[in-house]
Amino acid sequence: MTRMRVLADVDTGIDDSLALLYLAGLHTNGEIDLVGVTCSGGNTTAAWAARNSKYVLNLADCPEVPVASGFEGPADRELTTTPETHGPYGLGYNLAPPAAIYEPGLPGNPHAANPLELWRRVIERARSVGEKVHLLITGPLTTYAAALRRYPELMRVLSGVTIMGGALDYPGNTTEFSEWNFWVDPTAVTEVFGTAGRVSIDSPEAAVRSLAVAAGAPAPTIAPLNVTETILVDDSDIADWRGAGMNPEVLRVVRQALKFYFEFHQWVGVGYKAQVHDLFAAMVATGNADVKVRGARIAGVDKRTFGQQPARRGQIVVDPAGAEANVVVAADRDGVMAEFARVFPR
Repeated sequence: MTRMRVLADVDTGIDDSLALLYLAGLHTNGEIDLVGVTCSGGNTTAAWAARNSKYVLNLADCPEVPVASGFEGPADRELTTTPETHGPYGLGYNLAPPAAIYEPGLPGNPHAANPLELWRRVIERARSVGEKVHLLITGPLTTYAAALRRYPELMRVLSGVTIMGGALDYPGNTTEFSEWNFWVDPTAVTEVFGTAGRVSIDSPEAAVRSLAVAAGAPAPTIAPLNVTETILVDDSDIADWRGAGMNPEVLRVVRQALKFYFEFHQWVGVGYKAQVHDLFAAMVATGNADVKVRGARIAGVDKRTFGQQPARRGQIVVDPAGAEANVVVAADRDGVMAEFARVFPR
């Protein structure tokens, strides 16, 4: 049987690290082929996200999975990271050792092609044998927007796209309207989803067409904040993972990462627990989460509007003129925990 090929674009990040452990477990078990990991600036810098990703994959006994650092931030604004949420280097109280990874790139810099070249290579390799790649994005949409501009013909042949991001009719975790990943690179959001038009403050503005629609890319499945905030872990889960046989060194790193994450969530009023958005998104991408999905048309907010109303930076809205998407509306938290325990490295 052909294994599902997964390409992950991450900003590792504590919850990204759990997603990578899960994907690595599936890869080792022969359930998927994790064909590559690329990293954008978001939770931490792209360089640290790549270093963290390589560390996690090595811990999970998957050193063969290629990891590429990439765009250090949005093309049109300075990168903002979240050391208060994920720790100074992205993995809480852990410090990933140096690793052999691609150098980070900046827009306009020759190195900036590195993540896109990895995307091109794995997608073309799959196509050459009659197979396709599923794209999972758990960070900002920076790399995806760049790929849609540079390789639209390759984005068209993806088997699917799963995105963790956005808040739909729900309070954001960065502004009143916006989720973190989409807030970091709001221009990429408007490029990927387009805008519905006539949404500027002072005058009508022509709609921006979705790059994904223009490329003929698959309608994405979106795991929005509304649902991912329900996927919580706490100390009892760590105890369960120990009892279920998680590799001791992996468990040590996970515990040190989640301790920081728990403390942050307690500080913001959630309690001594953590929302693991990206782990859930990885299960959605691989078809291993029990979810309810509804079809919708999604649009971003144009630059003029979020420029004058900063709280709307990175906002997405349901709009009949928007791009088609499948939106996850409900999930089984206990099922997510059981699935993680089934496959984590031992």
